[in-house]
Parts: sequence; structure tokens; C-alpha cells
Amino acid sequence: MEASGDELSKFFGTVLPHLNEVQRRVVAGTMAVALGRGGKTAVAEASGLSRNTVVKAHGEVEAGMEPSGRLRQPGVGDRPAMYKQPGL
Repeated sequence: MEASGDELSKFFGTVLPHLNEVQRRVVAGTMAVALGRGGKTAVAEASGLSRNTVVKAHGEVEAGMEPSGRLRQPGVGDRPAMYKQPGL
């Protein structure tokens, strides 16, 4: 698959604002796989995502990540208020 940097930038500029964190990685990883050699760098430059994020996304797509209802890993995020303020 071939795409110019301008075409990729337009694609990511249109799509990424509508996606959550996991969906962004799925789209970026899938595009990097589709582009083949040099795809990770091209996706990182066109999307504005860090290259490390694109490399992680590429690995997740290659490993066959499964759909999940979670945005983040279990245990990640802010502690519930009932633990921060006992008696709530």
C-alpha cells in the first residue's frame, strides 16, 4: 500500500479526533501494518502520535488484540472516592 504523507495526515486528522485511546492505537497499528516497511515512522509523523505509541500499536495488532470494553488495564486510573475519603 502506498500513501503520501499529506494523504495520511488528512486521514488521521479526520479520524483520530473521534476515537478514544484504544481505538487510536488500533487504527494507527493497522495502518502501520498495511504500509509495511517504514509504516511505523510514516504513521507517527502523519498522525502526531509518538513513535513509541505506534510501535506499541503495531505490536498489539500483530498479536491479534481482542475487543474489550475497557479503555485501560485493570487497576490503572484514579482510586475510587470511597478510599480517598472514608465515610463518604
